[in-house]
Amino acid sequence: MQIIVDANVIFSAIISGKSMYKNLVTRYEVFSLDYLLIELATYQKVILEKTKLDNKQLTPYLLAVFSKIKVVPSLLLSTNARQQAYDLCVDIDLKDAPYIALAIELNIPLITNDKVLFEGLQKKKFKNIILFDEFVRKNM
Repeated sequence: MQIIVDANVIFSAIISGKSMYKNLVTRYEVFSLDYLLIELATYQKVILEKTKLDNKQLTPYLLAVFSKIKVVPSLLLSTNARQQAYDLCVDIDLKDAPYIALAIELNIPLITNDKVLFEGLQKKKFKNIILFDEFVRKNM
């Protein structure tokens, strides 16, 4: 099964250090956008302050998780997918639009921890999104 993960799932993985995230990326074909790397760089200090992993654990954990994620360049996103995502996210949170565009472009579900995004898109009848906890409960 193919899935897309957004930055908040990866942030949670790094902060918690839980093995279920390593299991997720080994069990499923996981995609994310190059935008994820920008977000990680932007919030690096906060993430490193909050992580429950010490320096000795962090490097192998990050390598295990990131070695399995297929990072897709944003330039792959069509104008149509970008516009649809913009229209869906404009009154929810535009920073999530690139991930929605990827879900539209690849026609695979986005896994997120963002309940506001999930609920807002559900109201708009967008079904290609799943809350992380629900995904884990049903699939792991």
